[in-house]
Amino acid sequence: MEAELVRLREAPFRGCDPTDPQQLAATAKAFARAEEARQVVARAKPETEAVKDQLSKATTVAAQLNTWFVENAEKLHIQDVNSTPSAYVQRLLETCMQQSEALGA
Repeated sequence: MEAELVRLREAPFRGCDPTDPQQLAATAKAFARAEEARQVVARAKPETEAVKDQLSKATTVAAQLNTWFVENAEKLHIQDVNSTPSAYVQRLLETCMQQSEALGA
């Protein structure tokens, strides 16, 4: 998206017939929408970073909790350590973390 914005800024009316008011208006409208989208993304970036930080901390805690369950599985009579609630939460948080990293990229 950023590359498209750069391209539009450098030549916003390239390929547009300068004598056609409808084409000019449509191109200007598209440029305005792209700029508005860029601003929305820029405003959301700090919040996205905060969410990533919180997810990272939660993922670390979930991994520690799950490690405890794995280490104590025999005492707790856990047959499948991959099916515990802590293992599920750890996998879920890791997936969320991956998605938030993709969103922040």
